[in-house]
Order: sequence, then C-alpha cells, then structure tokens
Amino acid sequence: MIRKWSTLPAAGILALCLSGVCLAQSPAANPSADSDQPATTEDAQLQPPLPDAPSPAAAQQQTTGQPNVAQKTVQKIDNGFYFLLSSKQSRYSTTIKPGEEFVPFTVKEKFIYSLRESVSPEAFFVIFASAGYNHLIDGNPHAGSDSAGFGERVGYVALRNTSTHILSDGILASAFHQDERYFRMGPGNSIGKRARHAIVDTFIAHRDRDATAQFDYSGILGRAGSAFLTRAYYPHVSATVPVAAGTFGYSIAGELAGDLFLEFWPDVVSKLTHGKKY
Repeated sequence: MIRKWSTLPAAGILALCLSGVCLAQSPAANPSADSDQPATTEDAQLQPPLPDAPSPAAAQQQTTGQPNVAQKTVQKIDNGFYFLLSSKQSRYSTTIKPGEEFVPFTVKEKFIYSLRESVSPEAFFVIFASAGYNHLIDGNPHAGSDSAGFGERVGYVALRNTSTHILSDGILASAFHQDERYFRMGPGNSIGKRARHAIVDTFIAHRDRDATAQFDYSGILGRAGSAFLTRAYYPHVSATVPVAAGTFGYSIAGELAGDLFLEFWPDVVSKLTHGKKY
C-alpha cells in the first residue's frame, strides 16, 4: 500500500504540467483566437486524465508513512489467538476456510509457520494445561510435586511442543511437500459429516502442488520423532520406550481434538457475535 501510493504526488504534478502545456497550445488558450470557440475533440484528447485522488486511508498513510488505525486493528486481529475471532485470516493462520484460495507455503514460510505455532498464545495455553494436569496427577514426566517440579514440567512440555511443530510443520512438511494447515469444511454440512472430516484430517495432509489430500507423513512422523526425542531430556524414570509411545498417542489425540476445535469453534463465535461468519 505504501509503495503503491507513494508515486501519486509526483505523477499528479507531472500530469498537471502536461495538461498546462497542452492547454497553452490549444486555440482556447490563444489570446488572438475567438474566446467563444468551443474546444474540439482533438483538443480534448490531448489533455491527459488526472489521477484518481487517493482514499483518506491512503492519504493518511502517505503523510505518516505508517498504517492507519484500521489497518493496525486488522494486523492485531490477524496475529495469534485473535484469528479465532476474526473474519480475516493472516498468511500464517492455522486454518484454510471453505472457498479460500489455497496458496502453498514456501520452505521459508513453513519454518516461519512452525515457529509461530510454537510460540502462539494457543501453544502456551496447551503447554500450561498439559503441565498442570500432569502435575496434578503426578504423571509423566515425573519431576516432583512442588512448584519447582511444575516449572520443570512446563519446560519439558514446551520443548516437546516446539520440536513437534518444527519437525512436522517445518522439516518434514518441506521434505514431503505437504501443507499441515487444517482445511475446514464449515457450515452447510451436517455436524456428523464435519466431525468425521475433522477426525480423518488428523491423518491427512494436502500436497503443496495442488492441495490433493494424502496421508500425513509429515504430521505422523513428526509427532513420533518428537515423542521419542523425549528420551534424551526427560528424567531418567520417564525416559522409557513405553512413555515415549504413550506420548505419541497423546499427541495424536491432541491433534484430533485441535481439528475438532478448529472446525466448530468459529460456529460458536458466530453465535456469540450475532451471526457474523468467521
């Protein structure tokens, strides 16, 4: 937007100068000519059209060089958890809406996406919820029942969550040329059909080239790799194959729950906002 409008002042001045030259050479601008003589079609064609005036938003951006308040609001809404309440999604949104044009990620964008997913507000919610639950039941990884133990659990879950996203959404998604975003079915279909779609999508990814559905090698192998990597940093009592296998199973269940959330949560928001579609 800034680049588009930044040339308008110079273009406008140039157009006005050309217009003045043409008018000076026309009979209407000649003092010796009849002042009542109407302008001919040829004279009218010589006058270049003036550029359209920029909108108030663009004019403000020309003056300040910064996005206006409305643009800042949209940018804020498009980031992090706010996309759940927004009708406009950012480039790195987790969801592809029904009817939305599919634009595949580049390799660089896949790694950016994986990092954003690792530090998003949703990720922090999952990290603290998982650590809190395991701390409450003294589950794996075993790190004590005091506040220090809870802090260690938060660190373990954060590391596991980050490795999952980098492996699945970044490294393996690039290697297999797959897109790990959720393709939402949306309203207009039965609840059962949408639920089945979300469950099946846990094991489905979409090919970068044409968005064709295929087995989710990136997601499944990434979660398996992340689960078994825990053996390198979990406490000794929890760094076992059965614990790693259980972690892999829980991560698949968590992905399934996440897809169901992404499928139906916008409907809840639409009800809360009196029918607005998200």
